[in-house]
Amino acid sequence: MTQKTAFDREVDCYGLWCPMPIVKASEEMARMANGAILKIVSTDDAAEEDFRAWSRKTGNTFLECTRNNELLEIYVKKGP
Repeated sequence: MTQKTAFDREVDCYGLWCPMPIVKASEEMARMANGAILKIVSTDDAAEEDFRAWSRKTGNTFLECTRNNELLEIYVKKGP
C-alpha cells in the first residue's frame, strides 16, 4: 500500500487542456496560504511538465506527479 501525499486543496482539471489546468491552479493558489499544498487532477499528458515549469516561474515547489492510466495527480506547495 502506497502512502498518498497530504494536501490542503484540490482542483479538478479532468478533461481540460493547456492552459486551463494552469489557470485553474493559479486561481486556487491565490486563495491559499504559503506552505499549503494543492493537488491538481488532470488528464492532459503535458500537465506534469507544464506544472514543473509553472512552479519554477512562480516560485512554488513542485512536489510530485503520479499517474494512473490517463489520470495525473500533481502536487504543488505554495511558496518555496
